[in-house]
This record gives sequence, C-alpha cells and structure tokens, in this order.
Amino acid sequence: MIGSRTFEDEFAYGFDDPIDTVSYSRAVRISGWLVNIKAQPIHGIRLIARNGLWPRRVTRARRKRSRPDIALEFPNVPDARASGFLIETQLRSGRNQISIQVQDEQKRWRTFFSTAIKVLPLDLLEKAGFPNVRDHFADKLQHRRNATEIHPPASESVDGKAERPQFQARRVVIYGTLRSNLFIREVGELVAAGFAELGCETELLFDRLPERENNDALQIVLTPHEYYNLFLLEQVPRKTARELSTNLVFLCTEQPATGWFEQNLRWSCYARAVADINPLGVESYRAHGIRAHHLPLGYHELLGYSGEKPGREIDLVFLGSLTSRRERFFARHTDFLSQRNCHLRFVPLGFAKTELSRSYLPAAQRNALLANSKILLNVHYSDQRYFEWHRMLVGLANGCCIITENCAGYAPLIPNRHFVMVEHDALIDACQYYLDHPDQCARIASAGAEFIRTELRQATGCAALLQALECNDNGTDVEPPEHTISATPQSDPEPAGLPRGLHGTLLERKSFWNALRKDLLNSDGNSSRSVPEKPPPPPTALERQHR
Repeated sequence: MIGSRTFEDEFAYGFDDPIDTVSYSRAVRISGWLVNIKAQPIHGIRLIARNGLWPRRVTRARRKRSRPDIALEFPNVPDARASGFLIETQLRSGRNQISIQVQDEQKRWRTFFSTAIKVLPLDLLEKAGFPNVRDHFADKLQHRRNATEIHPPASESVDGKAERPQFQARRVVIYGTLRSNLFIREVGELVAAGFAELGCETELLFDRLPERENNDALQIVLTPHEYYNLFLLEQVPRKTARELSTNLVFLCTEQPATGWFEQNLRWSCYARAVADINPLGVESYRAHGIRAHHLPLGYHELLGYSGEKPGREIDLVFLGSLTSRRERFFARHTDFLSQRNCHLRFVPLGFAKTELSRSYLPAAQRNALLANSKILLNVHYSDQRYFEWHRMLVGLANGCCIITENCAGYAPLIPNRHFVMVEHDALIDACQYYLDHPDQCARIASAGAEFIRTELRQATGCAALLQALECNDNGTDVEPPEHTISATPQSDPEPAGLPRGLHGTLLERKSFWNALRKDLLNSDGNSSRSVPEKPPPPPTALERQHR
C-alpha cells in the first residue's frame, strides 16, 4: 500500500492512494489499512486537523472494512481481514496540519502518521454554479505542478547488491495465477508471444511453483502482488518465497504511487531484477535502489481482431474502471456523448476481473468492438500522467484513433502523429473535431497502426530485456541480438502540431472568459448535472481495473 510501513514495531499500515499535499477541495477522503502486528486489539482510528487559530477538527474513521489482501500479508493476525478504514472529513482553507492516530489495546491515542495539506477551495466555485471556471483554475494549477515533475532519464539501472547467478536465456518460463485479472494474463500472453518469436522455448504457467534452480531458464513472475498474494504465499512460507525470489524477474504493470506498486516493492528487493512496462515505473523502482529494466509492450498479431473488417459504426468507445475523476468527466459531457454513437464500458472496482465478470469484455469481444470504432478515448485513472500502454496498443492494433489527455512515457510513439494528445479539458473538443473530419481521424489511426506493426513489435522489447539482463549479469557488453532497442527508457519525443482548426479552437476555449461564458450560459440549471466527487471504495489486492 501507499506509505506501507511499521510504527514502533507494533503497527503496520498503508494508504490506498497517495495523500496529496495540495487539495482543490475542502472534502478529503483517506482510506487504507492498519493492523497490530502483535495481534492486540485496536479500539479506534481518528484524524486530527489543525489550522492556525481555529479549533482542531477531529474525525473518527469508519473501521473494520474488508481487506482480504492484508489478511494474506498477515496470516497470524486474526483482525487483518477487517483492517480497512475510511476517513472522510472537511478541511479549512489554507494549511492544515494532519495527524492520524490509533487507539491501542490500552485505549491510548498514538499518532502514526502526520503531514500537511494545503487546501485551495475551488469547490466553492462549483457550488456557486461555475464548474467550468473551477476546472479552468484547477487545470492551470495542476499544469504548473506537473511542469516541475522530473521525467525519467535514460539512465543505467541500479546494480543489485548481492551476487546473482548467471543464466543463458534459451528457455523462458512465465508464472502467473488463474485468480489474476484478465488484463494481467493478457500481458503475460503478449510477452510470452514475444519471446517465442525470438526463438526461445517459452512457457506460460499458472498456479505453479517456480524452479529453485534456473536450469538455463529465465523465470518471470507476472505481477508479484497478485502471484504472491493469491498463490505463492498460500503454498510456501514467506522465508521460502524470499529464497525463490532470488531466481525471478518480476514483470510489473502498476502505476507508481498506488497500493499495488508498493506491494510489488516489498518483494522486489529479493528478486533478480524488475522489468516494468512503463518508464515511469522503471524510474520509480530505481529510485528505491531496485535493479529495474524497461520491458516495452509491443505489437503481436494476437492483439488484433481476426474477423471480417467491420464498418466502424461506433463513434467513440471508452473502456476503464469508474473512478471519481472519470465519473466527473463523463457527467460533465453528457450532452456531447448523448448525440454520438458511444460505447462506454465502466468496470467496477473491488474485485478481480475474470471470465465470469460481465462488465469486463473478453479479448475477442473487445477487439471486435474496437475494430468497429472510430475513436478510443482515454481518460486517466488519476491525476498521474501515466501512458496506459496495454490499452493504447490494443486500440492502435485494431485501427482506432486514440485521443488521450497529456501523458508521459509514450516513446517511441509521437503524439498527434500516431495518436492524439491534448489537455484534459480539451478532450471533447478533440473528439468533436476528428469525428467532423473523418479523413484526418482515419489518417492518425492508420499511422499509429502501421508504426506499431513495423517498428514496435513485442519481440523487440523482449530482446532488449534479454540483452539488459545479460549485460548486468556478465558485467560486460554483449553482441546485440537481431531484434534490439535501447535497454533503458527513451525520452519522450515532442508532440507534432495539431491541425490548425483544432489548435485555434483550443486556444479560444482555453481562456478564463470562455469558461465563465459557458457557466453563465448554463446558469439556468444545467450545471446541476455535474456530480460531486464520490470516490470508489478502497482497492484490494484482488482488484484490477482495465488500465
């Protein structure tokens, strides 16, 4: 979990999402888990907020929320299964000093976490009937904050401290669990296909224990937070799992600063290495001293629709989990969406998506849907500018024009040449433009599909990983294989220019006065369509959204 740590060797806790130091709303929601490692009772959790001379504000947490993932982490703590908590409170404007406390077995309140949150109450604008003005200022402030972020450099990975056994990667074994999400299993199938294309003897095994010796094989674990929590730790003690990890490369797919990423991080220090599908993930692991490599996802024929070519009757499709950020976006744009032939599929949070999940389309049905769609719209899960590689590749492979909000980690793709990238509040304008200009929409889609088929095959990424692992294990350079790219993340290329008509529209609509005009035009009550932010329940280890 986020910030997962121990407190005075007695409590372990974590948060489901990062606690941002800046909030544009007075409403704050914090969810997570807390256990007493010694299996002593916990009588309460509360948050105390202090702001200048104002009286302190105390909020009790709702407790005993189901957390089967934490029960797997702490099998000797009976209360771990109900260790989840939720705090919902209202902060005052300005700087708030936050303390979160636990009431121990002796009913003493003890602070286990502290931070400061600066509140800029832009939600007041929305309540006053100016949601577009609120979004205008929030986007401006968020853009300014994003400009200070550090992009992942193309640097060498951090060497592991322990001596690691060498191997010859003629055989590749990928381990997963059938209790995992379909999305994760699809990534495993794609990577296995890439290694097979290189000529490696490749196996994708589910619910099987890794080999204690490599036996000239590269052993890969498909997302450790699922494989370990849902299978391995049910089969062997934690000590044995740590010993097995020394021969394993972890294939990770999780966004940094999420609970799943932190769970992977717990085990990564024992692994031979980590391979992440996104350069932002690679840099995050390296920042924690983990030897990490970039394993780019790429094209393989299994990503595409194999049936008859449909007529692209659907204007716009969205596939993803329903978070408060996405809920707010789609509720704001119901007028536009209702006038178009859209397929919006929201996957609920809180459980693993398997073949029995009706909300999650199997790969064949999803590919058929995308092959019949003009635009695949991408709205981020959170404020992170994470490039959702698997979703993008599937969309490109099936001939969609992808329109996404600003991202990082998209190299070697070029925005506005292989896909369309605009700011969050310009997404609908971009969709409108490309639906009104079908030739330009088809040109972007065709360029993206052609690029991944010819320049971004999955075998190329797999070869880069083999080369990087051999270089690190041998301590010397090796002969580059036939399929090779840089073994480290590439810098993102600059976006190409947008069409003149769309660029002019976005310049005009970007102004404060345009946002104010839209709110005044909607002052007859239309702004009531916007929904208040209602975050989803806290995620668990069984959860996976189609990201």
